Amino acid sequence: MHQKGMTLVELLVVMVVSTIIGIAVLNMFTLSNRTFMDQNKILDAQRDGRLVMEYLTRYMREAGLNPLGSPNFEGVRQISSSNIIIDRDSDLDGVLDEGEIVSYIVNFGILKRHFLDENGNVIRSQDIAKNVTSFQLAWFDETGGPSPALADIRSIDVSIGFTDNKFIGGDFTRTYSTRVDLRNP
Repeated sequence: MHQKGMTLVELLVVMVVSTIIGIAVLNMFTLSNRTFMDQNKILDAQRDGRLVMEYLTRYMREAGLNPLGSPNFEGVRQISSSNIIIDRDSDLDGVLDEGEIVSYIVNFGILKRHFLDENGNVIRSQDIAKNVTSFQLAWFDETGGPSPALADIRSIDVSIGFTDNKFIGGDFTRTYSTRVDLRNP
């Protein structure tokens, strides 16, 4: 007598093998998806880092912009290894208006721009970048030596570090550095 069909044991073996193959395919898809998402996070962080450095470079390069030669413009008003206050006449009217004295500082992993009045009081703030782990400044005179006085600053080294967590394998970090030559000393 010939049997047509499968035995219960054969059916169970096929189900177990199919389940193992299904789990392997699902794990491979999940790993590929996480890798893709990690690569997007890395690309976003690199893009954001370059944009922030470009922005800071452009803004710092204009420190002391004073085309009318008006008094009270200092360029770099205050600088430390992690904070800078600069002024520039962005509307070219010869007066330091609201928003033309700014400070850059990192608070709780966020690079912030504070708009200051002439007394150094914060008028308003703006977030520039998130996930910032470091913001370091060094300043130099015209010979390239460390500058002891604000009026002698001719260039500023800016370094900013970013970090973010990945789905696979922990955090990644990027650090961007550049030297900014001041145009309006």
